[in-house]
Amino acid sequence: MPAMRKRIILFAFLGLAIGTAVGLFLFRDRLPFLDFGDPVFTEEIPPSRPKRLDRRELARFQGQSMEQILGTLANERSAEEEPRSTNPDTGEKLLASLPDAPLPFPEGADPQDEAWLRDFITTMKKDDLGEPSAEELWQFNLALAALNITPDQLPEALRQNTTPKPESDTLSVHFASQPGELSGPFAVGNFDSEPDPEIIDQGGGRMSKLAGAGGPVPIDSHTLAHPGNGLYPSDFDGDGDLDLYVTRGEGMPDSLLRNDGSGIFTDITIESGLLAFRDTKTAAWIDHDADGRQDLLVGSTDQPLELYHQTEGGTFQPVAWDLKLWIPRGVESIAVSDISGDGLPDFFLGIAQLGNRLCVNRPAANWLDQRFDDILAETGLGAATNGKVYPFDCNNDGKTDLAVIDSEGNVSLHANEGDLSFLDVTEEIGLSGIGKVTSVGSVDMDNDGFEELILGTGPLQINRVLWNRGGLAFREVSVASGISYLDEPVQFAGSDLDRNGAAELIYRNSSGQIRLFEASGDIRSWVRLSLSEYVPGTRVSLVVRDSDWVLHSIERVVDDSADFTIGLGEADIIESVKVFYPGNEEPVKSLEKVEPNQLLEIQLPKRPKKRATEPIS
Repeated sequence: MPAMRKRIILFAFLGLAIGTAVGLFLFRDRLPFLDFGDPVFTEEIPPSRPKRLDRRELARFQGQSMEQILGTLANERSAEEEPRSTNPDTGEKLLASLPDAPLPFPEGADPQDEAWLRDFITTMKKDDLGEPSAEELWQFNLALAALNITPDQLPEALRQNTTPKPESDTLSVHFASQPGELSGPFAVGNFDSEPDPEIIDQGGGRMSKLAGAGGPVPIDSHTLAHPGNGLYPSDFDGDGDLDLYVTRGEGMPDSLLRNDGSGIFTDITIESGLLAFRDTKTAAWIDHDADGRQDLLVGSTDQPLELYHQTEGGTFQPVAWDLKLWIPRGVESIAVSDISGDGLPDFFLGIAQLGNRLCVNRPAANWLDQRFDDILAETGLGAATNGKVYPFDCNNDGKTDLAVIDSEGNVSLHANEGDLSFLDVTEEIGLSGIGKVTSVGSVDMDNDGFEELILGTGPLQINRVLWNRGGLAFREVSVASGISYLDEPVQFAGSDLDRNGAAELIYRNSSGQIRLFEASGDIRSWVRLSLSEYVPGTRVSLVVRDSDWVLHSIERVVDDSADFTIGLGEADIIESVKVFYPGNEEPVKSLEKVEPNQLLEIQLPKRPKKRATEPIS
């Protein structure tokens, strides 16, 4: 064969090979039999819809039910798990050995492991390794207090005060511990047709009634074979009962559980379009476009943040990339509230390594043009947070304020002045020098209309309770409140759970134990509102009059429930109740001359759906 002809054939084959390779690369997303590996996502928004990182798992389990998928993965992980260490560190063992009681330990509060405590004290006395640290001294003194041993024989420099006195003699209420053996991630709400609420604990594995003085009573009909690391209730289908989104980690898929109205749940994850395999850390229900249907934000360590838009048919479409809401990975916390006051939900994202965000909702006529602007830097809050932000209305003016925890565990309070402006009021309101804080919650303990701050601290440090004095200042009442435990709370919930006007506080500590408290003492006036329509962002405005004929205004924004209690302080009469839907200047319902201390059921008009769902290409 002539050399020229050979060269022509060689170049032809070479051209064909190059063309084929280029074609396969350009059209790789349309050829399912090709897989060039996972993309490496950066903070830059991908120019085209990103490839799903869990596509192999989706293909592997195609056609299987959620029960089959979860069962298979649970068995695989159980076989792969290495035995966990059963040797707790000194702090954990000390906490488990102390009396299960607040500090100062009350009379009759016996140690849980007296022998270990005595051995601990003896060992520390013999320790000649040098000067003890402040932490070691505190632990030593706690052990002495638990054994009712006075530290008189210790040098004064080694003594620590383990018998703090109540900070206030004017606080007329306190939290009384309620019985109950609850554990794990929990959620509280009305999950059945009965008026009394329920608590779901053990990550979704058990549901109990909260009614009555005997503590939670388990409901046998509720079972969940594969519990999760987080529970997020919402009436997503608008049928009047709470459904449940259960998050799971380490590649186990989350579950959307539909409630039949009696507390019986059905897993509809697959048919709703929510099946995904990732390391989920957090989620939040959010009506991002105010169309009257609840949408869902889901954050994980290993995959991009996803916003699922709920369609008219009740299925969910991923729209985060379409709306340029792009966080490639590392979302560990989500806090939703109407920061801007425009009736649309905004949200804070705690993001590991890549930088946190405070996203303000920017609507548009065309829903694909909706955006979420990050304003964290311009508010000055960026340096103040380590990814933990707690939204609540500090001064009862209807605007969302922010309690922020920084990288050192210091808590600061930022008052919302409107126009997306925040003022740091930490020092002037009395929150400076609180000490290391790990978690934040709030509840109106005394029904004066202003929420107290509940601060979780590190292990072996007492929980802090800050009494809200009319939105103008906070006064510490940690010991006086009755919840000065030492157990590092990691999850709070506060509400009038049993509808009797007295606030309850629930928290889960770092060991998984759940504590339940109810406010008792001089409980002031209150009203329980039950709205027929749950529309997040709904504003409730009350005007009340006390015995001196002084008028007071109270504002509340509905964020997570249509059934809630409002403290009225010394009010003798509620002059008016007005309910405003998000973005409306005129009330959709008005009532006048309402007696306090009652359940008030308010029928609201149906809010029309705003738009039909457009398919995402």
